[in-house]
Amino acid sequence: MATELSSTKICDKSFCEDYLLLSPKDVTLWHLIMLLLSKNIGHRSFIDCPAGTTEESFSRRFVIVISIVAQMVLTFLYKPLSWVGSAIEFLPNFMDANGGFLDILLNLLSGKLVLPNKESPEFLTVVGLLDIRRDLDKTIKHEDPRYTSALAVMAAKSAYENAAYIKDTVEKYWKVSNLILQYLRPNIITTIDLYINP
Repeated sequence: MATELSSTKICDKSFCEDYLLLSPKDVTLWHLIMLLLSKNIGHRSFIDCPAGTTEESFSRRFVIVISIVAQMVLTFLYKPLSWVGSAIEFLPNFMDANGGFLDILLNLLSGKLVLPNKESPEFLTVVGLLDIRRDLDKTIKHEDPRYTSALAVMAAKSAYENAAYIKDTVEKYWKVSNLILQYLRPNIITTIDLYINP
């Protein structure tokens, strides 16, 4: 069974001879109980390992079961956590775009409610919401040896934001000219050229 399973997996196992890949899909409680009771783990359809692999230690088989259960829980929680993350990101941006909680009510009654645009320079991710600073430290001048490190920290924080936010931050707050920026997306070459004015 393990050899049949390994032929359907898209995994290059040439990197080692001893491996163990767990797939929690279609695993039942009975499968987990049988895994605990049997040392022949290589015969399980949800475990991809070299043919004939056995595990004598009950405690190690228990860790494998816990790992599979953890994967099942995380797979189950993926969508709800994604929705929670979107709500956590949307609500503060929604309140900011409308001027606060009371203005949301007034805008709702007057029909001027504004929905945040994810591509606007004002839209912030959770990282940006936790630290809204955009300016570089004014006490650190360009000649200071700490300048590059300070710039790298602010650039790393801004890297999680959208392209419009980065362009706005770099040009208006950091006073950098000649910015060439392309979105970081699959199948698109990403280019960022910064020329810092001393």
